[in-house]
Amino acid sequence: MNDAIWFVMMLFFVSVLYSFFHRATRKNNVIMLLFSLFLILMGFMSVMASSKGMNTTKWALLPLKIAFYMPFYNWGHVYKQCFEQYISRVHPLKACFGCLIVSGALVSIYGYEVISFSSTAFMGSFTAPHYILPYVTSFIGILFWIKVAEILEKSLGNNNFIALVADNSFFIMANHLLLANIPNFICLFFYKHDKLANFDVERFMSSPWYLYNSRIYIWNFVCGMLGCILLIILINKFKKLKRVREM
Repeated sequence: MNDAIWFVMMLFFVSVLYSFFHRATRKNNVIMLLFSLFLILMGFMSVMASSKGMNTTKWALLPLKIAFYMPFYNWGHVYKQCFEQYISRVHPLKACFGCLIVSGALVSIYGYEVISFSSTAFMGSFTAPHYILPYVTSFIGILFWIKVAEILEKSLGNNNFIALVADNSFFIMANHLLLANIPNFICLFFYKHDKLANFDVERFMSSPWYLYNSRIYIWNFVCGMLGCILLIILINKFKKLKRVREM
């Protein structure tokens, strides 16, 4: 059930490495942009190597993920320092519409199966030979959601529920997969008591992604998302009660 935090080790190394490189490049925008292009090249090579099967080598998987994610970490800083002042002038609706047009064009040219990659946990869902497309589609998607956030910020910026989710995003990411399997545990219970047929115990025990029936998928989602929120609320109330008793 710890598959949901596959990114932690990668994020740690990316943060440490980028902190080191950022200190060496931050004072000169030209050097910073050249370094950013170098990271894109490294990411491109990571996608290419993964597409050729290197991701199946245990020692190579972590370096491949680090090389793939370094550009995202870096370009967040580049965007903030160099481009945000210009992109912020573009009306959010125009930017979102432009992102949708470009995405639609990419789907028409390459097809959905080529431009989409479902997960980078094992770096195994890239499609050769379109090695640069993961970055193109990712940056388009990031820009789209930045502009969506601008639209929603005025009405939801001070929303307590949004703040709760934002403050506990790591907790939700780390535990949603475990809680999403609650319906499967219930199905397992009924199966063990001969109340349910065709439950694949072996698949359930070997993979957190096992889905007994598509009709209960919505309950997997509800338990995964709302279960985390409920657990956070209960933990916060317990902490508050503990502080009151200690006063």
